[in-house]
Amino acid sequence: MFTRALTLPGVLLLSLVVLGCESDLGDLSGKRCDSRDRCLPGWTCDLSTRLCVSESDGPSPVSGSCEPGLTDCAGVCADTARDPAHCGACDEECSAPGQGVPVCVAGRCNFVCDLDFTACGASCVDLENDPSNCGSCGRRCVADDSSIPSCTEGVCRSTCAAGSLSCGDHCVDPLSDAANCGGCGEVCPVGQVCSEAVCTDSCGDDLTACGSSCVDLQRSQEHCGVCNNRCSPSVHGVAACEAGICSVTCDPGYVDCDGTCVDPSTDPTHCGGCGNRCGAGEVCSVGGCSTTCVDGWTACNGNCVDLATDPGNCGACGSGCPVPAHGGAVCDGGCGIECDAGFLLCDGRCVDIKKDVAHCGTCDGACTAPANAVAACEDGRCSFRCAMGLTLCDLACVDTGTDRGNCGFCGVSCAADSVCAGGECVTSCASGTADCDGSCVRLESDPLNCGACGSNCPAVANGAPSCSGGTCGAACSEGRTACGGACVDTLGDPENCGGCGVECESSGSGSAECRDGVCVMRCDTGLNDCLGQCVRLLDDKHNCGACGVRCMGKDQCLLGLCL
Repeated sequence: MFTRALTLPGVLLLSLVVLGCESDLGDLSGKRCDSRDRCLPGWTCDLSTRLCVSESDGPSPVSGSCEPGLTDCAGVCADTARDPAHCGACDEECSAPGQGVPVCVAGRCNFVCDLDFTACGASCVDLENDPSNCGSCGRRCVADDSSIPSCTEGVCRSTCAAGSLSCGDHCVDPLSDAANCGGCGEVCPVGQVCSEAVCTDSCGDDLTACGSSCVDLQRSQEHCGVCNNRCSPSVHGVAACEAGICSVTCDPGYVDCDGTCVDPSTDPTHCGGCGNRCGAGEVCSVGGCSTTCVDGWTACNGNCVDLATDPGNCGACGSGCPVPAHGGAVCDGGCGIECDAGFLLCDGRCVDIKKDVAHCGTCDGACTAPANAVAACEDGRCSFRCAMGLTLCDLACVDTGTDRGNCGFCGVSCAADSVCAGGECVTSCASGTADCDGSCVRLESDPLNCGACGSNCPAVANGAPSCSGGTCGAACSEGRTACGGACVDTLGDPENCGGCGVECESSGSGSAECRDGVCVMRCDTGLNDCLGQCVRLLDDKHNCGACGVRCMGKDQCLLGLCL
């Protein structure tokens, strides 16, 4: 006995049990009927043999000799309510996507997906392994340009591409990245470039200087063919640079049409294949142009979609769900978020609870630190680090060079009539220093007594507090820049992208990110980034079919064409 689960878009069917079935359900010839003398639509049970036979097999009946409820279709008695070869009328044949079987239900074409596959739009997909439909329909796995998205057991994951190195939240090329030259955080001095993982004054053979990076123009995604010619990642595909020319490798079920990965089963501009454009008023349904969608689906800009599950048209046509960093957009009656593996949804964001100081271990696990220390989260547990130049003594960060209770070493206290200077107990402070509760300090440069005794400069993340001229500031670690008293990564901070105060502005239909010091837009599902604006290429008059293509005069943009 063989059990097969059937999934119809918008139609609920019970699983059918076919006795003795050992091959694909598309061919039941010679297979036994079930216990109630039933077969799949398009097949009938021969009661004399108890075997399934095609409703179109057998001798041609005499015209007009069909039983009631059947229609004479060129000599074949067909049930037009159930026969996928004559669905609704003679010769109206149903089709199905890959991993699916065509069926006819009440005179309308539909399809059932093979076991372990689910109907998403007009396609049958594997939700366990499909990076375009990972865990649920429309949930696309995304990754940085230098990493590869994948789907494992319905969970999105990403790995750095061959030759790349994971540094923080980004994959970098240690051979050419001046901020991570040879390893994470290895910053080249100003004026030098990173060539073959070494900071040097000039690039090596066959490499070209693009900014402070020495790159191979034949394979660099950021500098393909010439400097700053970035191979933009395609939706439903992975970009690459081959021999100085941008290319794309599409996800399973998608095909490359002029550098864009499309679904030929639903795309009205490439219906069934590249360049096959459906006519006005038609939609692309199961790889063929039609005037209507299958039951349960809605026509949106020529695409047949399920408004209950499509994140690009969630609840209504054109209502796209936002795509978060480290996660994917989902639609389940309304927009939602599913985070990638290793990330947890906290306050509407996907965060790494193993190292996020605001959500360490759990969403509510905010890490704190004592004075003169910086909070840290390591493997989901809170900790802290003393600011540069300070020592941890009994859970306090102190300067053992001046601290009267820890003079020179932790626990070494000076007598009541002594002070601490240079890590030693002395009778009085030297000229130019001030006695601050037994500690001899310089008020113009001591971050613990900046400008006056007890005036403590606050701790600084990714750096240490500093004092200059009696005013607090920050001394940032390598790769960080002081912006308004904070040490920031100008290569990845959207509020200081490329420089202090340069803010990446999000649009109403997308979120801005900072990549390598340049603002880029992460558009909502179903939209494309055109010069920082998220637009729909199917109907945008100023970007019709492709970015920058404008429709002139009274022409409108319909399905990516100016008409």
